[in-house]
Amino acid sequence: MTLTPNRVEVAASDSARFSDFPATAPAANPVFYRTYSRKTPDGRESWSQVGDRNLGGLRQLGNLNDEEVALLARMQSEKKALPSGRWLWIGGTGWIEQSVNFSGAYNCTSTNLVDWRAFGLMMDLAMMGCGTGAIIEPHLIERLPIVRNTLDVVSVSDIGITAAEARQDDCTHTIDGNRVRIKLG
Repeated sequence: MTLTPNRVEVAASDSARFSDFPATAPAANPVFYRTYSRKTPDGRESWSQVGDRNLGGLRQLGNLNDEEVALLARMQSEKKALPSGRWLWIGGTGWIEQSVNFSGAYNCTSTNLVDWRAFGLMMDLAMMGCGTGAIIEPHLIERLPIVRNTLDVVSVSDIGITAAEARQDDCTHTIDGNRVRIKLG
């Protein structure tokens, strides 16, 4: 007679293969490997490797001593306390060590919508992986420039036409009467 294993036995055998997460969290592996595990030359980071990487970043960021790092490592390995999801992804990478990318460590941001630059900032933050929110309270949005109802696109350049050394990092604009010139890249 053949017995079919019950779900608990199947889950227990699966968790032995993927011991980073408990059998009671069946979505943990796909979510972790999709969202927080970075590619390596050998495949993808394990939970342990992600922990080592982000703890190294936290040690540097917070100027933590060995005892503090050991506490964080234990809490993280026991999954009792974790850094933010953004930090799991970017903590301890060379990317976040560059000051222009510091904002990329935040899970979410909020921006006062008071001028055109605020829209560009929100796009930059979104491209860094931050959730972006706009504060659109009346006393703020009253400061926005008047919206021009007619938009005539005068010219659009082909992608790559600007030489790499002549490209700009930020979106810029100039307003001349009713004409707005926007330059990207």
